[in-house]
Amino acid sequence: MDNKDFFDEEFDKVEEQNKRSQNNADPFNTWNYEPRQNATTTKTSHKKVWFISLTCLAIVLCFVAGWVLCYVFGGTQTASDGESYYLGILQQVMRTIDNDLYVTDMSKYVDANGNWDQSAYNAAVAAAGTAMLQSLGDRFSRLMSPEQYFAYTYGGTTVSQIPSIYPGRFGVSFSEISGVGILVSAVSTDEASYGRLFEDDLVFKLSGIVGTEVDVAGNTTALGEVVRTDGEGNKYVALGDIGKYEISDILQWVQSATFHVLRDGNEVAVEVKRGQPSASASETINYVNYYFGADNTNLSTAVADLSPVQNGVKLYSYTSGKSTHELLGLASLDSFNASHPNNKVGYIALTEFSGDATANVDEQFVAALQRFKASGCKKLVLDLKGNPGGNVVYAVNIAGRLTYNFANLKGVTDKNGEYKITTLVNNKNKSIPYYCNTNYSDYYANFTATHYGDFFDAESGKNKCNIAVWTDGNSASASELVTGALKDYGAAVQMGTCTYGKGIAQTIETLNRYKQTFSVNGTSVTMPWAVYFTVDKYYTPADSNFSNNLHGKGLTPGAEFNNLSTYGELWTAACNYWN
Repeated sequence: MDNKDFFDEEFDKVEEQNKRSQNNADPFNTWNYEPRQNATTTKTSHKKVWFISLTCLAIVLCFVAGWVLCYVFGGTQTASDGESYYLGILQQVMRTIDNDLYVTDMSKYVDANGNWDQSAYNAAVAAAGTAMLQSLGDRFSRLMSPEQYFAYTYGGTTVSQIPSIYPGRFGVSFSEISGVGILVSAVSTDEASYGRLFEDDLVFKLSGIVGTEVDVAGNTTALGEVVRTDGEGNKYVALGDIGKYEISDILQWVQSATFHVLRDGNEVAVEVKRGQPSASASETINYVNYYFGADNTNLSTAVADLSPVQNGVKLYSYTSGKSTHELLGLASLDSFNASHPNNKVGYIALTEFSGDATANVDEQFVAALQRFKASGCKKLVLDLKGNPGGNVVYAVNIAGRLTYNFANLKGVTDKNGEYKITTLVNNKNKSIPYYCNTNYSDYYANFTATHYGDFFDAESGKNKCNIAVWTDGNSASASELVTGALKDYGAAVQMGTCTYGKGIAQTIETLNRYKQTFSVNGTSVTMPWAVYFTVDKYYTPADSNFSNNLHGKGLTPGAEFNNLSTYGELWTAACNYWN
């Protein structure tokens, strides 16, 4: 699954190396001659040889002495020497680690031979590089070691695959960071953590734990071994201090907990519970959930049985209490549609803007829109609550399918008449406009060019928007790109709460000259170091002067539709709007 934030371009840099050839002269003189046989000549020649040898030795000693003095007394390097000056400082830090640093428990950082473990060195260098990047104000940037880049790309440990006595899954992939906790690399769109945990979250503590500390045989579980109690009697687990256990050993015994997360430099507490209702699709749709009536949906209407089972024995009975249909308040939609058969409303939720070569959110969105039209729906609720973003091309194409220039913006179409959805601007003020239904590479060559008029009545849209976009504080990045474009063009009304406020885009640059080989579950893997960094700001179509970037501010609904946080409130607002 393509789960990288916003758009994932990798820049491969290849450095040309100059090769110099050197011709080796024949060490033997090819001229034949007979030396003059007299004592005086021989004596003079010996003196010359000794003189030349001593002179050369003196020169070498001077060079060596100079190098030693420069090393010992710091030489003449200053900050004005630029890169070499700072590299020298970092090299000296590495020498200090090698030779002088006192470490309380060396066993965590050395191999069987007592040498520094490669992963320990990598973690130190990655932390240093990340600190350098983030000290410049870019909290999203970081340097990834080969192990971290592997976990980021392919996912480290997948909680979905960890066996447990509890039904349902947390649904996150992560890599463990020794002494700290876990770094989330991906979140499954149909499991408990979706909309609660996000890619790049650093989870360092669990509290409010509901789980099993002693199994049915009376043995203390891994959770029971590491759980602690604070001064107020509250139980918690510090994930950076779990001794001999793997984090997966502990999580398999946890049914629910409050995950304490470091996110964007702030501590956030998020409650996550296994087995919360997920999309039970009648067909495989990973990124899109839809409801156009009880007989035309991929959402579950069943109540989930979450009872824990151990060794085939149900420990106790527990159900979710509500189905997904109930949690989303879809009964309100059923009631509205029954009383407004000529103005029916459909519901589509996009979980993230992602995909790969086999399936992607854009193709699945088109399939859902075709169902929308076939069902006779005229109005659409586009639910982006909890959608953390994703790939810019998917977002641009989806927005393009829903865009019509009701606001009469000027200069917003390309030569083919396609609408501009966003503009990316880099640190050199170079701007790149993105237009809908554009194939930016062969990877996206199969997109179907569809437009607003294929699914909606443009005439009715002139009086009142045919689309309502629902957002909350976790609607970020590409979700904000779509929301901003539809609002600027007057094609949609925003309802809910203010969005997250992420108006910047990141990319990954792999350092292909610096690769390492390591083992993953017994398999040898070679990966490069990589830098993840902010590369652009993006702007909505109406902001032609690039003066109002939404970063740190977000997009706020109008007063009439603001501060609506529950599905009940949102359905009431949407139904009243189209009544």
